[in-house]
Amino acid sequence: MQLVSLQAGDKTHSQFESALAEVEGARSMPVRIHRQNAVNGESADLDLVEIFNSRGVCLARAEISDDIYPQVLSLETEAWLTLDENGRELLGNPNVLTRDIGTSELAQGSTAHTARVDIRKLDL
Repeated sequence: MQLVSLQAGDKTHSQFESALAEVEGARSMPVRIHRQNAVNGESADLDLVEIFNSRGVCLARAEISDDIYPQVLSLETEAWLTLDENGRELLGNPNVLTRDIGTSELAQGSTAHTARVDIRKLDL
């Protein structure tokens, strides 16, 4: 699937992420998933999912929607980087999944907001 990591509409990057500390269910961040890709039809709203690729792993809460294309995931970039002892990102920070290099030596454009990923529902 294609991950697109957007800037949060209500925060400046992760500046005010700490405000979520007291909001029940606000973490891990929501990842928007088209209903036909809802982890083999198993995920429902707010189910904990693991998004992963060869670069890393992060947790997020599923947000099932028809307002996103199939095969695309959307995860905002507002969560603080919080790794567990195995290097898994716990709050939904997509930076562990994206490349930290420029698009070319000449342009040096950002590639930090997109990546190819897989997703699976976590059974807790």
